[in-house]
Amino acid sequence: MSNSLSGEERLRLLVERFQELGEEPTSVDLEYFWQRREWLTSLESRLLSEAVAMFLYVEGVQIPRQRPWWRLLSKPDIPPTLVTALVNLPSWLGNTEMARPLDGMRVWAASGRMLIASLLLLPEELATRLTCGIWDFVEGGEEISGDPERMQVWRQSVLVPVLAFARNGLLEPCSNDCSRVSGDNPHKVDSLRAKEFWDLLVSGKWEGVDSFVVSESFGEPCVVGVDVSIGCPLVVSNDLTPEEVVLSLYRVLAFRKKYPDDVSGGKLPKSEGGIAITLLEDYGMAWRSQRL
Repeated sequence: MSNSLSGEERLRLLVERFQELGEEPTSVDLEYFWQRREWLTSLESRLLSEAVAMFLYVEGVQIPRQRPWWRLLSKPDIPPTLVTALVNLPSWLGNTEMARPLDGMRVWAASGRMLIASLLLLPEELATRLTCGIWDFVEGGEEISGDPERMQVWRQSVLVPVLAFARNGLLEPCSNDCSRVSGDNPHKVDSLRAKEFWDLLVSGKWEGVDSFVVSESFGEPCVVGVDVSIGCPLVVSNDLTPEEVVLSLYRVLAFRKKYPDDVSGGKLPKSEGGIAITLLEDYGMAWRSQRL
């Protein structure tokens, strides 16, 4: 890319090529803009949100993140950020004519992380309204928001997978000090042990971890204090409405901002007994669950 371009011209060109072609910025581009993140925060919100979506997509599914691009967002950026995460980015996924079609899992990862960043900045009374009613804030979106059938299609094909990724992303850190839920991180980075390294080097074969176990004890209270009458909202096999999930995500994040770990005792009473075992697959986007 020509060095004669200004920073904003360079960024706009990268975003355009990502949206139209699926072309990803290089590692040099990522480092260039990460070093200029204070400048990035001065950009108009739409361009910033589209750039953050692109950078999060490029850096993939697995965590921990090398660069927390979501930290560039501030309260005024949240409406366009949610439009990008819940409307625009998923629509680019549907563009099969791209030279490099987007990968679905990385789209859900980027959108899920942008949603979590937004919930950290929103007041509670706006969290559900903005997230589940985002089409009310899109130009021309009333055609979809006013059509129950089209809204249901969007909720199932976009909102549900984005929420699933967000739920799975918070599962392990929140369950770390919880007596109710114990869960592995379905987004964890695989590491090669010595034998696996030599197997891969010599035979070219290596099978990474592709399933993760979550157990939930229904007789224990919730440490955070969210409603667990039908199960922990971070366990994706528990069937909640999108509105219930968003509100629960918001309250988990609000609680964990103050009390990140080493919390004992829940605010809600114990519920009926029993245990559920959930097997998460495909980065937590598919699951099988059995109550015992």
